Amino acid sequence: NHESLIGVTVLADDIAVAVTDAEGNYSVKLSSGKHSLLFKMIGMTDKKESVMVFIGKKLPKDLFIAGLEQCLANAK
Repeated sequence: NHESLIGVTVLADDIAVAVTDAEGNYSVKLSSGKHSLLFKMIGMTDKKESVMVFIGKKLPKDLFIAGLEQCLANAK
């Protein structure tokens, strides 16, 4: 049971690449290799995650949910 966060800015390697929609979803396309993802929302603590992207492999959704939940937990 996850609470949706609308309007979270997602940055990959310090470049804004997405904003969460009305359901808290977003999509990013990253080249293979190591990347730094940063989740930012006004009034909440930023959450940074490092991810390794491999060609043909999807990142686990739980990684992103955990990042957004941490933003929510820090805001309470």
